[in-house]
Amino acid sequence: MKVFISYSHKDSRFRDSLDAHLAPLRRMRGLDVWTDRKILAGEVIDDEVKRQLTTADVIVLLISQHFYASDYCYCTELKEAMRRHDSGEACVIPVIVRPVDNWYADIFGKLKAFPEDGRPINNWRNRDEAYAQVAAGIRRHMDALEIQFKAKREARADTLGAALNNLPWPENPYFQDPHGILDCIAEALIKDGTTAVTHGMGGVGKTQAALHYAHRNQDKYRVVWWAEAETEAGLDLAYTELAKALRLPEAAARDTAEIRAAVRNWLERESDWLLILDNAEDMPSLSRHLPRCPAGHVIITSRSPEWDRFAKPLPLDRWPVPESADFLLARVGQGNRAEAEALARDLDGLPLALEQAAAYVKASGIGFAAYRHLFQERFTALAGRSPPRDYPAPLLTTWNVSLQAAERACAAAGDLMRLLAVFAPDDIPRSLFLEHGSELAPPLDALADQLMFNDAVAALQRYSLIRATEDALFVHRLVQRVARSGSEDNAQWTNAAIRLTNAAFPHESNDVRTWSHCARLRPHAEALLAGLKDSTAEARSATRLLNQLGVYLRARAEFSAAHACYERALRIDESTHAPDHPTIAIRVNNLGAVLREQGDLDGARACFERALRIDEAAYGPDHPEVATDVNNLGDVLQEQGDLDGARACYERALRIDESTHAPDHPNVAIRVNNLGTVLREQGDLDGARACLERALCIDEAAYGPDHPNVANDVNNLGAVLQEQGDLDGARTCLERALRIGEAAYGPDHPDVANQVYNLGAVLAAQGLINDAHACLERALRILLAFFGSNHPNTELVQRNLEMLKRQLPTTKQP
Repeated sequence: MKVFISYSHKDSRFRDSLDAHLAPLRRMRGLDVWTDRKILAGEVIDDEVKRQLTTADVIVLLISQHFYASDYCYCTELKEAMRRHDSGEACVIPVIVRPVDNWYADIFGKLKAFPEDGRPINNWRNRDEAYAQVAAGIRRHMDALEIQFKAKREARADTLGAALNNLPWPENPYFQDPHGILDCIAEALIKDGTTAVTHGMGGVGKTQAALHYAHRNQDKYRVVWWAEAETEAGLDLAYTELAKALRLPEAAARDTAEIRAAVRNWLERESDWLLILDNAEDMPSLSRHLPRCPAGHVIITSRSPEWDRFAKPLPLDRWPVPESADFLLARVGQGNRAEAEALARDLDGLPLALEQAAAYVKASGIGFAAYRHLFQERFTALAGRSPPRDYPAPLLTTWNVSLQAAERACAAAGDLMRLLAVFAPDDIPRSLFLEHGSELAPPLDALADQLMFNDAVAALQRYSLIRATEDALFVHRLVQRVARSGSEDNAQWTNAAIRLTNAAFPHESNDVRTWSHCARLRPHAEALLAGLKDSTAEARSATRLLNQLGVYLRARAEFSAAHACYERALRIDESTHAPDHPTIAIRVNNLGAVLREQGDLDGARACFERALRIDEAAYGPDHPEVATDVNNLGDVLQEQGDLDGARACYERALRIDESTHAPDHPNVAIRVNNLGTVLREQGDLDGARACLERALCIDEAAYGPDHPNVANDVNNLGAVLQEQGDLDGARTCLERALRIGEAAYGPDHPDVANQVYNLGAVLAAQGLINDAHACLERALRILLAFFGSNHPNTELVQRNLEMLKRQLPTTKQP
């Protein structure tokens, strides 16, 4: 039964309070309370309000001086409400929320207004008591209306003798509709023709939505008939039973086609009936049963989205966490909300899983946290238990049946499903398979063929096991668990998924130009790596992916996460390779880089020296890998104050790269940039400036004017210009570096902190103390967030900020 609340927006707090007091009726009596808050984005407000007003069973008017002052409330909603009341189509209940003149009685005539003593709710000391009185009045009107509806239904039974109804389950008092699917079904049936489709994965609530709609609206029909439509035999049986109930002469026929034709003719000729075809899968079979021009209403529920030719699709989605937790608490009758929300997240808003959990918790007497632990540890056992009331099959059976059907449609669908089950559930790129399918071993390599891959995707999507977009696939978390639980060798699928993700993960994952791609692959890499044991063959094949993920995370300034990736990759490789293998040098080099970022200079130096020893032994003294090692070692030596040692490292790295690469190679830019920074610290400003200008020229040609490498060059050049006394030139460089850094990294990256700190130093030198102070405070906030107070860079900024504060102008008190 639907309640429409008409109110002035100035009285919205009364609407909210009344809505809250009607919650028990919503849960126990299936009451649907509608206000304009339920209007969805993109809907025409006026049209939707009028549609709801003309279909409501009870219309509650929140009466106040604001209500009468509103042209829409007074002239539109009130007029239509009273017309429907006078015609017997609806019941109008006035509720006085603020004092009004007595002349309202002339409008409502003999209608009983609430509260019963005539005092406006606004004048009650205990307003909860007033709202409870109003809710009780609405409940009494509901009881009276239900008696009227029953009488009308019996009076309309015509030659049938009684209204026909074969609904297989009673109404579920705990049904929730957070997405408003019942209103969508009603709109599709009334406005968009006589058929509607709700589709979605098994367990998402298609059957429950159709069942609840049928119960809520059964008074509007002479016949409400439920048909199990998964097979043609089921449809024929339902039509035979309907023919008997309708007393059709053909009901005794032996030929099912004759019975089917007779029922179709009746459906095309008669009105006031609702036919629910539940779990329909085979469109050709269904088309033989559907009436050509039905005079009543048809609801089709299906896992398949391919029903556009028959009906308007109404896709169902998962419940949001708050609504899922509301359901669990209401269904069980008690419990901790935080635990209910945690369980709702694990169950990913799937109504069947929520109902199954609630039924188990209530029957066993355990709490939500205990069920959650059981579900995580013994998923297959719990998911396969007997279904809760009103559900035809348990969770595990529902999806296994769908997966088997998809495999019958396309043999590769099962392999694809099990492969998708080990990825993160959302946004799995199609390109993983179509561009890197050569990484897959037989028989999975069939998925590299675009036609075969598309067929497998279509089969899985037809049974709503996945959702597909133009460039991505999406899988429900619980479907993934079902697929994994049915596989004897999940390591096979994990290893295949790692190979795909590893092939797709960019080599230059520290380059900002690859970051959008890295960000998309990151959740899949993390999901795959999280389930691996380091001792397995799959883990040994994953070290490159670990390393590249670490490179990306370090560039993003997620140093702790990068550190963990590098350490794990090193640990796995050390168990596989000899201690002086070149792969070990790569791992310890990267580990040293993140240790340096974290302020552990001694640990970083030890890593770089180890990497250098390995690479010199493996490649000789003049190899590019050696140049990388000595360059990184120079970074640490410079930060430790050994400027001569750092300069020697940079000069050696530069000699190697200039002999290996072209003079304008980006690696050469890195070396001359670093050499320029140490020359500046040694006081050779002209030499430093020449190095930094050369680096800038190379990087602008290689990357364009807005790349982070260019920002690094102009940042360092600005520091040299400042020391040369060119404060305006320095400021121009540093402002450019900051613009590039903020655009590339966002406002709170450590590199941005370095740039804004250097800019602050120039501003201070220009006498702009307040602006300089703001820059240093910003730099300190960023560094504290990333490194804490004990990091050398944080301590440096803190000291300089304290000195700068002494220069701030003071304001004299009057």
